[in-house]
Amino acid sequence: MLRPGQVLVGPQFSEPMAVETVRADGVNMWVVSLVGERTQQFRRVTLTREDLRTLQVLDRERRFDGDGQLLRLGLEAYRLGIAYEFD
Repeated sequence: MLRPGQVLVGPQFSEPMAVETVRADGVNMWVVSLVGERTQQFRRVTLTREDLRTLQVLDRERRFDGDGQLLRLGLEAYRLGIAYEFD
């Protein structure tokens, strides 16, 4: 079953599409709101169970095991970039 946050890849789409919302529209049909990963273009499509078989569904899970030093470096770069606005 589709859920928001997943990414769909398949022949129906020209780019990977992120699932925004999913609404059932019958027994084996869903109305899915999608946003393109590269173009940020919005699409609303109706998908059947057969359509889902042709798609690759990727889960985009959020993880919090990144490098803390890189985070600190990025935050410091951002702070320095906007420092002039407050002098």
